[in-house]
Amino acid sequence: AGINNTATVPQTRTTLAEAYAQQGRINEALPILQEVLQLYRTNYPAGDIVIAGQFNKISKAYLLQKQWENVLEYSDSTFMEL
Repeated sequence: AGINNTATVPQTRTTLAEAYAQQGRINEALPILQEVLQLYRTNYPAGDIVIAGQFNKISKAYLLQKQWENVLEYSDSTFMEL
């Protein structure tokens, strides 16, 4: 019960991870983004825009670090999810 079972928690965690990525703290950002992706995969059907959006956020985190192979992998996953 309470706020833990709402969409607010993963959205807030994603925002925190995005801030970490912007600060160059990719090693802190990626585990959070991946954890939220797994939560979304559990709670949303395959092909849902929420899952695709999380793939895109992971791709952007890698882009900030210029990790091109990972950028492409997660960017492609964004479109494959849809």
